[in-house]
Amino acid sequence: MMVSTGDSKRVDAAWKFVKFCTSGEGAAVVAKTTGYMPPNKAANEMRGDFYKENPNKHTAVRQAGLLRDWIAYPGDNSLAITQVIYDALESIVTGDSDDMARFSRN
Repeated sequence: MMVSTGDSKRVDAAWKFVKFCTSGEGAAVVAKTTGYMPPNKAANEMRGDFYKENPNKHTAVRQAGLLRDWIAYPGDNSLAITQVIYDALESIVTGDSDDMARFSRN
C-alpha cells in the first residue's frame, strides 16, 4: 500500500488501516470475506467458531504445517528447470551419478 499525500490525517488513517488489516482481528475479517487462509495464528485462533461451522474452510489451516518453500523461475520453463535440478540432485544422492562432470557447463 502506498499513500501519496501531505495530509497528516490521511497518513494516520492509512497507517491505522494497515495496522488493522495485519492484526489478528483484521486478518480474520479479510480471511472470512475473501475465503483465503488467514496469514497469522492470531487470526486463525479468532476464527475457531467459524471453522467449527465450516470445517472445509479449516482444511488449509490444518495443512499449513505441511507447507514447504517453492522456488519459481521466470519464464515458461519454470517447472522443467525445477525437474532438471531435482533429477540431478536425486542422481547424486542415490549414487546413480559417478561424478559431477555431467552437471558442469563446458
